[in-house]
Amino acid sequence: VVTDMAYVAERHVAIAVSTAALEQANRNLARYQKEESELRRKVQSATQSELARTKRELEAQKAAAAAEHEARMAAAAVQEARLATERRAADALRSLAEIGSVREEARGIVITLSGAMLFAASQHSLLPLAKEKLRDVAQALLEQGDSMITVEGHTDSVGPSGRNHELSQLRAQEVRGYLVSQGIPIANIRATGLGEERPVASNDTAEGRATNRRVEVVVNAKSKAKARTDAGG
Repeated sequence: VVTDMAYVAERHVAIAVSTAALEQANRNLARYQKEESELRRKVQSATQSELARTKRELEAQKAAAAAEHEARMAAAAVQEARLATERRAADALRSLAEIGSVREEARGIVITLSGAMLFAASQHSLLPLAKEKLRDVAQALLEQGDSMITVEGHTDSVGPSGRNHELSQLRAQEVRGYLVSQGIPIANIRATGLGEERPVASNDTAEGRATNRRVEVVVNAKSKAKARTDAGG
């Protein structure tokens, strides 16, 4: 009986030890599972944060690339438009060379038109052919962009100086009025008569006098005209 009781007691102790060990193992397992779950949650959260950050960076890079592309496209369009405008202006100037002489001076681009082509002798009304030519001049001037334009009338030295000055003024005004009718802004163009004051050839020959009877259209881009005014004080 004593031996049996001792054995039973020993078994009870063993069972108690095993039970305690099992409970400790269960507690450890629960703790490990909790730690694993927390670690998994942290890893998942970190992964999601990294993914979100990467997504934001990619979206920012995509937006920057799109903005750069649009900027380059806009710059290319501006460049193309500028080149097209310059080509049209150059073509217009070349077409003007077929009507009269075109030269660049310190005062601007000077278009010289023969008085004989524009007016009958001692008259200031434009000839029909002159209107056709001046339409081309107006188109060329419009292609030059926003410019300040001066129409100068010139005569030879034959006849009274006062009459020559008056005729040159009337002719300049006639040309100005026609250019305005073709679309040149009235505020951008003025007329002045210089009579016989500025000959470009000798008035002693018929050829020289014919050369002096002319209308000059002086064209200045507004920016350049302002720069000249500022430089002149």
